[in-house]
Amino acid sequence: MLSLSFLVVAIIFMIILIFLMIKFEYIVEHVRNISEDPGGYFKFGQLIILFFAVLSFLALLIYNILVPQEVSSTDVFLAVVVGILGTILGVFYGSKSEKYISIPRKKELRDYIQRVQNQAQIIVKEFERELKEREKEIREKEEEIKKFKK
Repeated sequence: MLSLSFLVVAIIFMIILIFLMIKFEYIVEHVRNISEDPGGYFKFGQLIILFFAVLSFLALLIYNILVPQEVSSTDVFLAVVVGILGTILGVFYGSKSEKYISIPRKKELRDYIQRVQNQAQIIVKEFERELKEREKEIREKEEEIKKFKK
């Protein structure tokens, strides 16, 4: 008969697999967006580190479910302290990196806006020239019609 720990591991694995299947399109889209971004390598590195952290957590969880051991209160306390410190460092360095990553994006956005404005000015000038030519043609046709009526 199957043991309870094996069933728990199987259920956890199935939940993770279902979650990944549901979010597969989002994950692929997110990785593509990261690769187009100037700071994409940095973000992709963070994504890989996050993936390995979650993977190691799941491996330890499955190991502890299959091989039950006694846990001391000191282990729990140290794990909580390390988690809190990791969160604080992650927030601090995350905000610092976002500041540095967003600088090139703002410059690119300004350059893009400038290019669009230049193209718009060219299109407007071309449109005005075309409009003047059409008005001239219309006037000439009107004069021909007036001459023909006389």
